[in-house]
Amino acid sequence: MRGKSEECKDWKGGMPPGGAARVAVSIVVGVGWLIFLILFLAFYAEDFSVYWNLAIVFASLLVMCTILGPMWAYWGIKTGRARKKPPGGAAKVAVSTVVGVGWSIFLILFLAFYAEGFSIYENLAIVLASLLVVGAIRGPMWAYWGIKTGRARKKPPGLAPRVAVSTVVGCGWMIFLIVFLAFYAEGFSVYRNLATILVSLLVMCAILGPMWASWGISVDAKTGRARKKRPGLALRTAVSTVVGCGWLIFFILFLVFYAEDFSIYRNLATILVSLLVVGAILGPIWASWGITIDKKTGRARKKRPGLALRTAVSTVVGCGWLIFFILFLVFYAEDFSIYRNLAIILVSLLVVVVIEVAMWAPWAMKTGRARKKRMRKKRR
Repeated sequence: MRGKSEECKDWKGGMPPGGAARVAVSIVVGVGWLIFLILFLAFYAEDFSVYWNLAIVFASLLVMCTILGPMWAYWGIKTGRARKKPPGGAAKVAVSTVVGVGWSIFLILFLAFYAEGFSIYENLAIVLASLLVVGAIRGPMWAYWGIKTGRARKKPPGLAPRVAVSTVVGCGWMIFLIVFLAFYAEGFSVYRNLATILVSLLVMCAILGPMWASWGISVDAKTGRARKKRPGLALRTAVSTVVGCGWLIFFILFLVFYAEDFSIYRNLATILVSLLVVGAILGPIWASWGITIDKKTGRARKKRPGLALRTAVSTVVGCGWLIFFILFLVFYAEDFSIYRNLAIILVSLLVVVVIEVAMWAPWAMKTGRARKKRMRKKRR
């Protein structure tokens, strides 16, 4: 009879025993939840206020997490992945779970019974403030644990100050957002408010982006050593940054000067068209690099049969769905209620997911088995 260590070796690099069954159950539950959401939006949502609808959706998500959470947690402990964590980790996971579930219940009750007494901006401010409280409870707990167990002590040079600056900037941005929504947002239109939030987000990215980009390109986060040069990465990162910032500036200007002249559906369509253009620019340059370069070693990647074809099909399917979405918003969305529109979009998304899963799942299983065989041969 083989020992546990030998059993672990069999699935090292692949999925441990019981994982496939849990993935199947998760897919069934997820698809079931999506079908429930579609039917609810199409036939029942108009009988409730928007806040009650949000509460019902969050409650259904909580039920789904209650079904899947224990199943995956037990599997993680059983396979030994969770057993190998340092002391104190289990207690902190339990506290985080309780805090997260408590916050979800608070959100559901607030939306159902209190949200209608406030404006939409005040409601957003209250929800963000509650998230800030959750972060204030969980953040120090996990940070202290990370330092104590040595995970954070082994960090690469320059990581600690960057984490500290990011925390301060992120909390500052969240506080600004809460104050703006609570006291100033009602003096502007929805589009001006969105533009203001995006400008603040752009400022935050301008502060944090260069700091993290330079560190990420030059330092390997796992080893703490200088990262080996990966051909084409720096150039692609620079192009992506310029294109991303350009798109964000376009989005802000559109919201401020043009959005009020169109319906919400036309505005969404315009934004999606601009995103499609961004994807058309960045997609090919990153896809070619991802297929040809191994991100771990920086060397040329070994050819994986079927990967290029599946990537191409996924791109075509994704672009086709986005084009359908845009045309639907421009020509048909105004004939239906917002809930019917959401239901139609979710149905189309479900079709895309079914196509993608049917295409990628067999390939992933096939390549996983081949990897296991190679590893067994090496051990022999």
